[in-house]
Parts: sequence; structure tokens; C-alpha cells
Amino acid sequence: MRNGHTRTLHRLAGVLGALGLLVLTITGVALLHPEWFGPAAGSASVVAADPFVSGRLLRASPFLVEESVDDGASWRDLPCGLAPADPVALRCDPSDSGVVWLLGATELLVADDGGVVWTRVELPAAVGFDEPARDLALPSGGLPLLTTDHGAWRHADGAWHEQWRVPPSPQDGWRRWMRRLHTGHWGSPLIARLHDGVAVILLVVLVSGLVLLRRRNGNGRRP
Repeated sequence: MRNGHTRTLHRLAGVLGALGLLVLTITGVALLHPEWFGPAAGSASVVAADPFVSGRLLRASPFLVEESVDDGASWRDLPCGLAPADPVALRCDPSDSGVVWLLGATELLVADDGGVVWTRVELPAAVGFDEPARDLALPSGGLPLLTTDHGAWRHADGAWHEQWRVPPSPQDGWRRWMRRLHTGHWGSPLIARLHDGVAVILLVVLVSGLVLLRRRNGNGRRP
């Protein structure tokens, strides 16, 4: 009886563990490919009011920029093919009509026509997947000040100038390495495809194992 109970407990734990790992694997692959799901409905991340046009608002969601001219009662899409996947800040220049800055975690866009045509602005070399952008301010003169977890840069004369810098700790280095490892960003683009391949193999193993276990239990119940 004890051995029978142990086998039953072992199989139950294996099934529960396999189901949990199956869910984690599927959702992990989905997180690696946010483009599969397109724009998220009702998930506006950042919003800004036009200081020169009464009632006009702009808001940015993942892969989407929208405009309202009635204080947010209704919205229409703006044709922004460069819209960032992770919007961080949206700023209208209070000193220059029509200039709008849109900051993503790893990209920066600017428009001088209120947000109709956007141009990509190169970020400082230190800003990227390992150290994403966190916020954007427009001090006097309308020149953007960009911040990350460890530093800040001011854009002037067509270049970025470091304002302050706090070196990351060793713990930050380990967190960065683990994040890169689990998201497939620790090497060439081929590494991301390798992650997809490993995930597919793992899914096949898990699903086939559950099917085989079900067949075995079914055969065991036959007289």
C-alpha cells in the first residue's frame, strides 16, 4: 500500500509539475514575441496635453499613438509606424508649438507637426535593453533631458551630454545577465530563435509525456 500511495503521489506531482511548466513555457514564448498580439486595447501608457491647442490630447500605448480634440471624449489613431512597444513618456514642448517628444524604453521619437510625422532620435550609447530609458523632461530651451536607472543625458548641438552617472552595483549586473538570458537577448538574433526552438522541443516533450501517462493509466484500469 505504501508503495502504491508513493507511486500515485509521484504521478500526481509529475502531472501538476508538467502542467505548470507547460503554462510557463507557453507564456514565456509569448512574452518574447509581443508583436503576435498587436496593440493592446485600453492600455494607454502615457498622455500629454497640447499647450497650444485647447482640448487637444495625445496618448501612447504599445505600438499605438492616438489624438483627441475634445478633452479625451473620443480618440483617433495617428499614423505612427515607429510607435514604441513600451512607451515611457510623452511631452509637448511648452515653448515651441507642434513639437512633441515620445520616449520608449529603448527609442526616442520627435515630431514638429503635433504628432503626425515622427522622426527617430538616436539615444545615448548606454541606453538600451540592459539600461532602458525611464523618463524625459524638457527644461528651458526645449532640449530633452533623458534619465535611466543609473544616469541622465541632455541633448544639445545634435549630441547627448552626460549630466550624472551612478555606476551599477554587482547585483544589478547579475539581474541584467539573468534578464538577458531568459529573454534571449544575450547574443546575436540567432539566440532568440534558439530560445524558440528549445521552447518548442520542451512543449513537445511535456504534451507527449502527458498523453503517454493518460494512455498508461487508461490501460491500467482495463480488466
